[in-house]
Amino acid sequence: MPDQSDDLLLSLQSSLRNTLHTFGPESPQYRSIKGMVDEHVAKLALKEKLEEGKKAGSEIQTKGMVDEHVAKLALKEKLEEGKKAGSEIQTKGMVDEHVAKLALKEKLEEGKKAGSEIQTKGMVVNLAFRPRGR
Repeated sequence: MPDQSDDLLLSLQSSLRNTLHTFGPESPQYRSIKGMVDEHVAKLALKEKLEEGKKAGSEIQTKGMVDEHVAKLALKEKLEEGKKAGSEIQTKGMVDEHVAKLALKEKLEEGKKAGSEIQTKGMVVNLAFRPRGR
């Protein structure tokens, strides 16, 4: 369906042709209608450029919003990776600490056993050298 602006332009162009053939190119009627046609064409071109500018601005704004969203998602992903790595390091530290405590406990038990054996051996030695009459 034709736009009103298109209909007006077609009508003005038709009038321009008629005045040209009726009055000639130097007539005030022809120059007046020619001025209207030129003005209308200029307005249409300006309107078209304005719409292109709005569309381009909207696309730029949308792209900026998409880029910002993508950047936020990437940052969130890196944050989650960092949290996971930190958790793994913390867990490994806890496991290492537990292993160290178990090893220490084992050495302590070995030390107690060795100390008990030494004490028992000392008691046996004492009994062996003790005089019998006393």
